[in-house]
Amino acid sequence: MIRRIFFRDRKLKMIWAIRKNNLESYLIGSAHFSPYRFERSLGYYISKVDTVLFEGPLDEKSMNKVIQRGFKTSDDRSLLDVVEYGVLRDLIQKLLLSDSYQFATGYHFKDLQKQMEESYIEQLKELKVWSGFFALWSEFLKKIQWKYSVDKEAYKIAKKLNKQIVFLETIDEQIQALENIPVKRILSFIKNFEQWDKYSKKYKKYYLKGDIQNLMFISENFPTRCESIVEKRDLILYERMHPFLERNSILVFCGTIHIKGITERLIENGYKIKPYH
Repeated sequence: MIRRIFFRDRKLKMIWAIRKNNLESYLIGSAHFSPYRFERSLGYYISKVDTVLFEGPLDEKSMNKVIQRGFKTSDDRSLLDVVEYGVLRDLIQKLLLSDSYQFATGYHFKDLQKQMEESYIEQLKELKVWSGFFALWSEFLKKIQWKYSVDKEAYKIAKKLNKQIVFLETIDEQIQALENIPVKRILSFIKNFEQWDKYSKKYKKYYLKGDIQNLMFISENFPTRCESIVEKRDLILYERMHPFLERNSILVFCGTIHIKGITERLIENGYKIKPYH
């Protein structure tokens, strides 16, 4: 068991040092989902600072609020209202069936496949477009064993080390940003679900290398690369983290899509930035 845990632990390279006025802080591009842990790296950097900043709340109550807000009302649309049924059916088959089921024949397996499809379709009918997409995306990541999260792992370590923890946004602000993801971006990404495997492999490769430029390039078509998630929030995240940077050494966790916007603002305000690995 111990050997398996350390096999899944990797050195974190998606990190930058921020320097100004003899203070050194750190900015980490966080992977909200990951096939690996970064426990030793995270423990090392978190131990060097007194304050750790995250994008938003990571507690169970906040996560449950996201789930609840994802259920549709009579005025909302679901994925079934915007995506062709055949596309959804093919995607659900890919996600829910194991390889052995996909190649099996016979009445029993076909009946099981139909039951699983119908059950998942019924669940999607109850979700808004954005939450339906993330339900499918989470199912895909589970299938390929991406069961870790840099944010959540860091949050647990920071609590264990009794660090001051600051959230830069409220959960309501984050949910509002999700609500404003353009449906056409979600629709386009779902239609190209056959490319999800290739995308995830490239993302893993570039994240482990700390290669932010190529990572940003391959994620151009991901639904969250939009104004409500990136441009509007880059400024908010920077403005709220800045007062902490001015006072002491801190560690900031932001999604990789925010690194470019935040580092550009840091440089404009006299900070020196360099990769720290």
